[in-house]
Amino acid sequence: EVYVAIDTSGSMGAEELAEGAAEVRGVLKAIGAAVTFCSCDTEIHTQGRARRLEDILSQLKGGGGTDFRPIFKAVATARPRPEVLVFITDGYGPSPAAPPPGVHVIALLVGPSVRPLPFGENIRLGDNSNPS
Repeated sequence: EVYVAIDTSGSMGAEELAEGAAEVRGVLKAIGAAVTFCSCDTEIHTQGRARRLEDILSQLKGGGGTDFRPIFKAVATARPRPEVLVFITDGYGPSPAAPPPGVHVIALLVGPSVRPLPFGENIRLGDNSNPS
């Protein structure tokens, strides 16, 4: 079970979202099944299940401040419980001290300036360096 979260705060521009979307397309293709997804700035604006990237992109909302804690709360209470969280973000926002138990976090960091999450696997997209 995979959960895809997309940071839609004001610091995530069209370029960052497009770069992250390309990776989400790859995740969907690799698992060949529907994922649970959400878009979040300071709160979760959309949440659902999708098999196609277009279905996710058509529902993205946000543009305000940033708070990652609602994402991790949603993952912790999701049923079925996800094994993996793929999080598209620039990393700038408050997050919990640790992810929900048993959930592997993969932060796909996008943008010219990124900040790794304090846990999980942090992968900087569009760059050969890895900040984790």
